[in-house]
Amino acid sequence: MPGIFFNKENLQLSLPLIAICTTYAYFKFLPLIVALPLLCVLGLVYRGYLSYKANQRVAILRSLESDSALASASAISSLMAGEDLKDAKAASKKEKKKNKKKQKEFMKRKAEAKNGGGLQNIVSQSGEDEESEDDGDFDVARIVKQNSKKGR
Repeated sequence: MPGIFFNKENLQLSLPLIAICTTYAYFKFLPLIVALPLLCVLGLVYRGYLSYKANQRVAILRSLESDSALASASAISSLMAGEDLKDAKAASKKEKKKNKKKQKEFMKRKAEAKNGGGLQNIVSQSGEDEESEDDGDFDVARIVKQNSKKGR
């Protein structure tokens, strides 16, 4: 039953004793001329390892920041694109309404012309032939003459 005797709590409690025994054995069995330089080299290697990990963490954080900056920039651009799309839709709706209104006015004038009699009425009211006020008066006079001839 290794789970009962060897667990984290027992290791934490026995770690100071293990460290003291290891240090005693290290200096007892290795000469001091070899042991001290070996400890210094191990310390330098450990310090280099820690600085490497710190630089790696900084690089990871920078990449995450740049990724988040890119993500936020893309999110902003997508939001702006959504607003531009909404503006374009609103403009197209306004244009459709305007065209529909013009079409209704044209159909209304066309119906009036059928009832009033003549194609000249449609042309004069559509706004395409409005060069001066006299031309409009002339067209009205011509329509009145045509209507009076039809009544006879």
